[in-house]
Amino acid sequence: TNYRICSLSNNNNSMLMWSHYAQEHQGIMVEYWFGGEFPCGVGIEKVSYIDEFKRNIEKDSYVFNQYLLTKNKDWSYEDEVRIFTNVKEKINFETFNYPNVDRTKINARVCSITLGCDFPRDKRKLIANIANTINSNRENHEPKVTLREAFISQHNCFALEYRDIDISKI
Repeated sequence: TNYRICSLSNNNNSMLMWSHYAQEHQGIMVEYWFGGEFPCGVGIEKVSYIDEFKRNIEKDSYVFNQYLLTKNKDWSYEDEVRIFTNVKEKINFETFNYPNVDRTKINARVCSITLGCDFPRDKRKLIANIANTINSNRENHEPKVTLREAFISQHNCFALEYRDIDISKI
């Protein structure tokens, strides 16, 4: 209860994660870019994946790592990275230029939004509007949010592929 945790993944193409974390392919995947230092009191670390036996032996040695930064090997496909803080206030993010005097925000931006292969057709316009709103607030030199969709590969029915969507045509 004392920590805020944001779980992210370096694995952007996992059938299992689409099934587990995106309402069985009906959700979205958001790609972020991070730059520079994090505010004081905010950490970022890759999750370690170890076997249950070793984790049990070390359970009292590194309590913070055991609960916040360690998972069993079975989950290693997630390739997870966690941003965490013990601060009770929210940590916001926005894109900014250096030098940055406001150390309460994380320098980050949304790069892309990917719709799951079973994403509801009636909600596509909503996501397109969100991407358009983000893009309209960016300067001309800043990269725009890309809208993509996942689909089942024609060459392998157990794999996903991705294609860009023209936001203006939704």
